[in-house]
Amino acid sequence: MMQRESIESASNFVCRNRLPPRLKEQILAYTCLRFKAERLNQQQVIDQLPKTICKSIRKHLFLPTVERVYLFKGVSKEILMLLVADMKAEYIPPREDVIMQNEAPEDVYIIVSGEVELIDCKKEQEQVVGALRSKDMFGEVGALCCRPQAYTYRTKTLSQLLKLKTSALIEAMQTKRPESPDNVVMLKNFLQHHKRLKDPNIGDFWLDGVEEDGDPNMTINLLTVASTENAAFLDELLKAGLDPHNGDSKGRTPLGCPNKACLVQLCKHRCL
Repeated sequence: MMQRESIESASNFVCRNRLPPRLKEQILAYTCLRFKAERLNQQQVIDQLPKTICKSIRKHLFLPTVERVYLFKGVSKEILMLLVADMKAEYIPPREDVIMQNEAPEDVYIIVSGEVELIDCKKEQEQVVGALRSKDMFGEVGALCCRPQAYTYRTKTLSQLLKLKTSALIEAMQTKRPESPDNVVMLKNFLQHHKRLKDPNIGDFWLDGVEEDGDPNMTINLLTVASTENAAFLDELLKAGLDPHNGDSKGRTPLGCPNKACLVQLCKHRCL
């Protein structure tokens, strides 16, 4: 009934404003897709169930997708389960902005199905600079680098997304597991992935002395994290045994970082 009323209301709007047939079709199609997305969203049902059942449902539905995401390759099952337990599934209609450019990095998203476009809104006209599909991730650059989002991420088709709070991701990366340094593994995955993409939003710290197919040099990694101004993450890597005194071929060391919070962590480690 609500869907029929919404379609009727949209149809009346089109007639009153004498909109062209093509625009009428787009408006009615969007209205139908919005209701389809609302029907598919089952988070309310999941949230009403006991935590143990919710955990099993999320493991069954989300874990196979999360395991294939580049950031989590080689990460322990325990950490993956912590992440999956905090994820929520959403169906988003086409042409909706999931993340706005320059927005604070509050959430990270994984695409289960559908397509999401990267849009640069800095110029007078919007420019599509890329597209993401199933098992791709977005929002993680802003989360791990503590920066505003570089692009607007807009659904191109009806898309199912897994949403994870940035705080939950950082907390999982800081989980103490001496036998499995998952924080270092995720950082390596992050740097290698964006090095291959030649992402200008990460900077060029890791490009010096890093082999394309090998693991990034950990000194370069420490330089990169210092440059991102993520003091909490930097502290975890220092505890993992990375040396802040070592520099790259240009003589740069993490101790040259201009960020005060990062310098506090580096100097504290140096004194220890």
